[in-house]
Amino acid sequence: MKVVERRRSIYLAIYDPRTLVKIKTFLEELGLKPKGIEFNARKIVGIVLCDDRGLEYLKNMGIEIEGYAIDVDNEPRCAALRALALSLNVDPDDGVAIVGVDLGERIGVAVILNGKLVVAKSFRNAELALELLSLVARCYGCKKIVRIGIPRKEDPSYEKFIDRVVALLSDSIELELVPEVGTSTMGTLIEVPEKLDRDSLAAINIALARSRG
Repeated sequence: MKVVERRRSIYLAIYDPRTLVKIKTFLEELGLKPKGIEFNARKIVGIVLCDDRGLEYLKNMGIEIEGYAIDVDNEPRCAALRALALSLNVDPDDGVAIVGVDLGERIGVAVILNGKLVVAKSFRNAELALELLSLVARCYGCKKIVRIGIPRKEDPSYEKFIDRVVALLSDSIELELVPEVGTSTMGTLIEVPEKLDRDSLAAINIALARSRG
């Protein structure tokens, strides 16, 4: 299993406290710790999430941004999800985003954009998994495919989850059901973090349509 490539740092220049907490919490829940702007900074290399006042501060202080500045005022979590993609040097509006979903006691969700792993996380709550799915559907302008693993045993909650996913997605997003046998134990063909729970690993392999079935 390969070690994931280094991301470019994500910085926060956000004055509104509610927006700041919302974005910081969202990024940390997805495994990334954002940075603040140092007082004596003159140049930032990476991705800056900023509101109007934050951008004004950067301009007034003469801080150069080598990377991207993303406005968070309209939809904060959408901006954060786009920043995650850009931190890996992939354009969220170009190519193909594949979302893999592994259903079980914990729901694994993996987002792979143009062959790079943007997010891999497991959730105890189906609502949180569906929320991430919805964000990818709304916030990435590229082609999108959702692949959901078919459980080995009959599960009454499976069809209900599928129905909710169908209701959530637009007609332009492809939905595929793929075998999930062995997806939590086999290696992957892409770079992933060293520490990854079984459900997240399964979701990655489901996204890649890999199984032993």
